[in-house]
Amino acid sequence: MRARILVISKFAWPEGGGAELATWLYLMELSKYFDVTLVTGTARPSGDLLGRVRHVFLPGLARGNFKVNDWLTLYRNRDFLGRLVRKHDLVYIPSRNVYPMALIAKSVDANKPVIIHVHDYQPITYTAAKFPGIGSGFRTDITYERLEHGLLKALLVGYLSGTNLVNREAVRHSDLVVFVSRRQAEYVMNVMPDLKGRGVVIYNPPPPVGNGGKKFSEEPTGMFMGGLSKVKGFLSVIGALRRLALSGVRVRVLVSNYVDLGKVLNYLNGLIQFIGRVGHDELLSRLRTTWFTLHPSIYEEPLPYSLIEALLTNNAVIASRVGGIPEILTGTPMERFLVNPWDIDGIVDRINKAMDLGPGGIYEVSRKSAIEVERRLTTSSSTLIRIVGDMVNMHG
Repeated sequence: MRARILVISKFAWPEGGGAELATWLYLMELSKYFDVTLVTGTARPSGDLLGRVRHVFLPGLARGNFKVNDWLTLYRNRDFLGRLVRKHDLVYIPSRNVYPMALIAKSVDANKPVIIHVHDYQPITYTAAKFPGIGSGFRTDITYERLEHGLLKALLVGYLSGTNLVNREAVRHSDLVVFVSRRQAEYVMNVMPDLKGRGVVIYNPPPPVGNGGKKFSEEPTGMFMGGLSKVKGFLSVIGALRRLALSGVRVRVLVSNYVDLGKVLNYLNGLIQFIGRVGHDELLSRLRTTWFTLHPSIYEEPLPYSLIEALLTNNAVIASRVGGIPEILTGTPMERFLVNPWDIDGIVDRINKAMDLGPGGIYEVSRKSAIEVERRLTTSSSTLIRIVGDMVNMHG
C-alpha cells in the first residue's frame, strides 16, 4: 500500500503564480510514488493533475486573498481537515496563506510529520517580502505597502503586521521547512534560529517552457513581467528606457502582469507596450520573440520563476543582485548581466550589451546559461521525493 500525502494549498495551478507552478510540478512527481490528496480553493486545477490526485475543493479558500479569512476557513473546517490528517501519513503545506494548517495537524496527531514549503518570507513578515538593509517585521511591511499600494494600505497593514506571529508559530510546529534559495533560508533562520536543523534548501524544479523555437523580433524588444510594481523595479525600467531614448537608442519593452489602466497614461510616451495579464502559454510565446528581460527588483526575490522561464526561452536576463538570483546565475555567462538594485546606469549598460551581442550572441550565452541552471534546479528539486519518503518511513 502506498503512503498517503495530504497537501493544503490556497490555490492550485493554473491559478496563482510561481509557488503554485512549482507545487504543480512537485505534485506531478509525488503522485508517481504516493497517494496524494489536494485540498485547495481552486475549483478546477490543471486537468493533468486531476488525473493523478484526489481533489478536495474548499470554497472558503477561494474568497479573496486576505490571510485572516483563510485562517478562519481552516478553523471552521478543522473537524473535516482533522479527519483527513488522520487518514494520511504526511501533511505538506506549500501555500503561505494556510500555514496554520500545521497547528491543526499537530493538534490532531502530534507525531504526524508536517512539511512547510516556503516560497517567500512569510514566516518573518506579514507581506512576505524582504528588503536589503531593512529588518523583518513592521518596517518591511510598511515599506512594501507604501511602495505598492499607498499610505492608507501601509497604515492598515501596519496594524495587521503583528498577526504574522500566527504564521511564525505554525512554521515552528512543522517538522521540516523547505526553502527555495540559500539566501532566503539565511534570512529566515537568522530571525528564527530555532529552525536551524529543520530547514533545508531545495531549488524549485525547472518550469516547462514547451518545444517552440526561438524567433527573435526584428527590432530589439525586451519584457518586464512585473506590471507597475515598484518593488519589482518598474521605476528602474522607466528610468533606463528614458536614458536610452535620450542617447538615441530605441528599444521596445513589453510590460505584462496586472496593470492599473488609470496609471498607464503617465508612462506611455512610446517607450513601453502594456500587454496586461496574459495566459501562461501566451507569455511563453512572447518570451520566444524577445531579446532580453528585465528583473530589476529592489526586494529579495527568493527564486523568481519569471527569470528562469526567460532564460529557458533564450533571453538575456538583466536582473538585480538580490535574493536567490545571484546564486542561481553565478558561474554562468549570464552572471555578467547582473546589476545592483536601483542601478539605472547598470541596466542601460546591460541592455546595450545585449543589443551589441545581437540575436546570435544572446542565443549562445542564454543557451549555455540555461543548460547549467536547468541542471542545478533538476538535481536539487529531485531530492524532495526522497525526503518525503524518508519522513514517512521515519514516522511510520
